[in-house]
Amino acid sequence: MINYSNILFGKSENIIQLNDFFKSENVSLFQHTFEGKTHILNPLPLGKNKQYVRMITISNQRTGSSMLANIFRSHSQIVYFGEIFNLNQPHWGFKKINDALLWKAQLFPRLYLKHFYFRNFSDQIKAVGFKLMYNHLKYKQVKQLLLKEFLPNSHLIIHLKRQNKLYMYISQLIARKTSVANLLQNPNSLNPITNVDIPTIKIDINQMFTYFSYVEYYEKLYDNLLQNYPLRHSIVYYEDLVKNYSLTVSKIIQNIGLDDEKLICINKKIITLPLKDFIENYDQLINTLNKSHYKVFLENE
Repeated sequence: MINYSNILFGKSENIIQLNDFFKSENVSLFQHTFEGKTHILNPLPLGKNKQYVRMITISNQRTGSSMLANIFRSHSQIVYFGEIFNLNQPHWGFKKINDALLWKAQLFPRLYLKHFYFRNFSDQIKAVGFKLMYNHLKYKQVKQLLLKEFLPNSHLIIHLKRQNKLYMYISQLIARKTSVANLLQNPNSLNPITNVDIPTIKIDINQMFTYFSYVEYYEKLYDNLLQNYPLRHSIVYYEDLVKNYSLTVSKIIQNIGLDDEKLICINKKIITLPLKDFIENYDQLINTLNKSHYKVFLENE
């Protein structure tokens, strides 16, 4: 039988990159980072198993999606990929996706998912998932896949949101100006990131309000869509992950029938200073927000 997926995308083994996982220096790093959990050194345990839970996390950037993905990966029964529709980003054992492959993925997303990600895994694996950002849904075929196939047939859809959109916006500005963005985008670099030097930034007020409106639009859009699947979707907030990630994620894991395990979080918060310490136009920002319905974002100021 002709394997059209191999013809279209090439053999999956051609873009799987596990060398980083098996370097001697990484073996000790991963075992230390994940507190001795050895499954982390075999991120894509292949086999004949197709009977696993299919998961998807829908969110915007800077909502804790990398944090949630790494917590999932600390569980020995979960394989969790990153932003698989994002150009030039590796995805948990995979090389970076180039322009040609991304173009094909956008045209044939169902085949792309089946070929690379929803594959046959070992019997140990009970759940497989990936992240989908709001801006990935601008591709018509990807959006159709989500609406017509994945949502109706998935086992769990997580809508990850961040209540404080001011900090969400500022976090995105910081990530763009520092090396943190590149480090967090590489799921093969799992060393916890600490002691980030926060740069001085100036807030473009109009741009900030546009960002708030953009996020609110997509949050409402997908909240409304997911109401059609009340038993298979869960809303998770960044604030709950930060407050008690173990409790928050354990509830998700229990709901899909996985074993109870100790979960590990390796991601660190970027914004650790008061806003007035690094925002140039802090007074303008505060005065403007206090005159709007977004003043709720200043509760900690």
